[in-house]
Amino acid sequence: MTFKGMYGKPRKLVTDSIRRLANAIEATESSRPTDRKKLKFILMGSDGVTHPGGTTDDKRPLSENVVLSIIRALVPPHRDNEAAAKYIYKDIGTDKSFEWAVVRPTDLVDAEKISKYVTHEKPKGGLFGDNTVSRINVAQLFVDLLTSDDLWQTWVYKFPVVHNAEETVVSSK
Repeated sequence: MTFKGMYGKPRKLVTDSIRRLANAIEATESSRPTDRKKLKFILMGSDGVTHPGGTTDDKRPLSENVVLSIIRALVPPHRDNEAAAKYIYKDIGTDKSFEWAVVRPTDLVDAEKISKYVTHEKPKGGLFGDNTVSRINVAQLFVDLLTSDDLWQTWVYKFPVVHNAEETVVSSK
């Protein structure tokens, strides 16, 4: 990470890229064969990105809301990631010619090998330190979502949270 990367332009790289991608898919949809499956799009968010519909996530403790407000104000990429998730949920929705999922990994760590991971409808435990997921497991989840129709149907148009399976979920209370 660099200062320019965090605070330089473009300020809404993720949101603008998704908007352009959605427009390009829609513009070329008429030239695609009608018997093909819808395209799949996966956005990597974080468990700091709250579900924009407010339908699945538990209410966060005041301390986490304060920290997220500070991060939102001081770290433009996080604000962009939240805006991108909101754009996908509210503006793209389920009526476009592609399907989507917003994967929200917990605290990212490095690992040498793929291990078991679990997905949840909402964050489990606190925002910081309760759960981790290896980057390689997040990548494996992306592959699994793209190649397993059953898994895709479980998470299409949703915001799954992923963490390593061997973790013990700690209550944030």
